[in-house]
Amino acid sequence: MSKFPTDAPLVPAVLDPGFNGTFLISQRQFEEWAGLQVRDAPWIDVLSVEGRLIPLRDADVWIHRNRPGSRDPAPGSVPFRLELPEGVAVWPTAIPGARRLPLLGMRALRQAGL
Repeated sequence: MSKFPTDAPLVPAVLDPGFNGTFLISQRQFEEWAGLQVRDAPWIDVLSVEGRLIPLRDADVWIHRNRPGSRDPAPGSVPFRLELPEGVAVWPTAIPGARRLPLLGMRALRQAGL
């Protein structure tokens, strides 16, 4: 397992037990918040969200325990890598209806054995 890059940006997300996918993020958040380019994340498949087909891109997610009452990481906590063979859903800018915050779904937690 690789180490979390210390210079990687932290992106807030909401744990949504009703979302059956792995991780859903808008293209804007993927590029501006995470500092990644969609063109650099290979297309794996598609996910149907509210009747829209959203591309699944090859990426993993790191989870950080937060400081209670804050979105900042808890001091001394070690991030946990969620390896997502199904990838993450990146909602294209061209499709209206993107979420305000990225969603972490139950499938990601099940795949990680959590």
